[in-house]
Amino acid sequence: MENNKKEADPINNSRPEVDLDAYEDPAGLSLRELKFGLWFIESKRYWRWAFITFLVLVAGISWSYSLYGFTYYIVRGMGEDEILVREMIATTGADHDFILTSAAQDLSFSQPLIFDAGAGRYDLVVRTQNPNASHWAEIDFSFWNGGQVLSQEKGFILPRETKFLMSLAQDFSSRPLNLTFQIDNVFWHKLDKREIKDWDEFRKFHLDIETEDIDFKPAARSGLNSGLNQLAFTIKNNSAYNYYEANLGILLFSGNSLVGVNSYTLADFLARERREVELKWPGLTGNADRVEIVPYINIMRDDIYIDFQGGVKEEREYY
Repeated sequence: MENNKKEADPINNSRPEVDLDAYEDPAGLSLRELKFGLWFIESKRYWRWAFITFLVLVAGISWSYSLYGFTYYIVRGMGEDEILVREMIATTGADHDFILTSAAQDLSFSQPLIFDAGAGRYDLVVRTQNPNASHWAEIDFSFWNGGQVLSQEKGFILPRETKFLMSLAQDFSSRPLNLTFQIDNVFWHKLDKREIKDWDEFRKFHLDIETEDIDFKPAARSGLNSGLNQLAFTIKNNSAYNYYEANLGILLFSGNSLVGVNSYTLADFLARERREVELKWPGLTGNADRVEIVPYINIMRDDIYIDFQGGVKEEREYY
């Protein structure tokens, strides 16, 4: 019988070709990942030797630098240290007098004043002076009548500035007869000479605010004085700075004596802007023959400035 099955050729007994690109790993690895893994395992010993060589180089450089530094210190550094120690011993440290001259000097104050603001209200005022050329202060202050506090306020005073601290329109049942003034806290700030080289120039550029055409008419004196003080003036911001708020101190003088005070705030007072202001308020001001309008703007604070980016108004500049 003829056998239909073909026996394998012992001479041509070769394996069939395998298409590796068609191989699919049960774990989901690609052929590229398998090849990379095989290459990494075969090259593992070379990576180890490369890492050891890197460590040897780092250690050699570190040891060389350390030996150089140690040798330099023995040869020259010890001698330089001896010279430095001798100079430190010979140098006189800062004595008590030097510390006192570099510290801020105390503020000075006059006797507090009280003015009738009408309708049972009173204005409390004190003149203060900062003698320091390199320090400005933020202060908490209060007015007292005997042992009773009348008002508590916050203020500031710039270097070499003389100003009047005010507490306006305080309502009392009767006129205080024993008025006193007290500083509760003083927070000193020293000028940074790297940013402000010349305080006078800095102040001049920031507070170049001009008032003109001042017209003051005191309240009419008729019995209980039911009239109003009237003040009109023109104010111009000649500086290059734009202010969110420009606080103004209004000081009324008779000769050299202060006879009345008030305050006014300009909102969004811009560079090169000119405004006309008219005010009316009650109170006895005496025979005021001179009016001073003083900017009470803390130019040391960054948050008071409006920074315009283009537009018709000038952009804030820094001195």
